[in-house]
Amino acid sequence: MTFTLVAHLREQIGVLIRSKIELQRKTDAEKELRAIEVSHQLANYRAHSEYIVKILGRRETYSWDPSNSGILHGMENQI
Repeated sequence: MTFTLVAHLREQIGVLIRSKIELQRKTDAEKELRAIEVSHQLANYRAHSEYIVKILGRRETYSWDPSNSGILHGMENQI
């Protein structure tokens, strides 16, 4: 009886550990997918912003500053 109980508990622990590992893998994969989506959206935003600036004929350059999550811009030839 004790052997059967111990074997059953070991099996249940194994199932729990495997499900926890699988859940962690899914979570990591989802985080990676979201990071890829965000970087893709950021690239599209940058390209669109540069296109708009070219259309409007402004002589400004724009650069992304991730430290403040905003766009910094400055006039060309002003150094």
